Amino acid sequence: MRALKNEVFDNYRYIIIDTHPSIDLLLFNSLQAANYYLIPMQAEADAFDGLEYMFDCVRSLKKRNTQLFCLGVVITSFTGKGVHKELYPIIQKFLKEKKMKIRGVVPWSSVPARASHDRITFTESSNPNWRKVRDAYQELADALAKDLIGTRQGQARSEEHTSELQSPDHL
Repeated sequence: MRALKNEVFDNYRYIIIDTHPSIDLLLFNSLQAANYYLIPMQAEADAFDGLEYMFDCVRSLKKRNTQLFCLGVVITSFTGKGVHKELYPIIQKFLKEKKMKIRGVVPWSSVPARASHDRITFTESSNPNWRKVRDAYQELADALAKDLIGTRQGQARSEEHTSELQSPDHL
């Protein structure tokens, strides 16, 4: 990743490295090469339990990559009911204590999985239910792009410069 970073990364403004949801060598290598990271998680007990472990791993990585900064957490597959509704304020409080925040909430939908199965982007899907998911991701992308304007690689952003995204009440 270091060789890739030196050889390729300078040719792009943003590169997104999407890893699978486990703390393993791929995640460690990706975070070594990264300047910023965003944590997607579901509002579920197992994901919440793993959050502290994720922070511990990142703390150890920051010894080697001092230019690694967190952009926040994105709640994915959010239904707004049951355990999701109960855990959301707990996650929000936990992140506030860590001086982090929820950057976006993406509603649950079967459309992304179906689009993946059909080998199309979910924005190309003919399913009318994709709109809320697409709009949530677009809102997140717009806010992150706005926050990163004028930043250099590995430059921390102060809290007052980060955009606050909608709460899950709109879902």
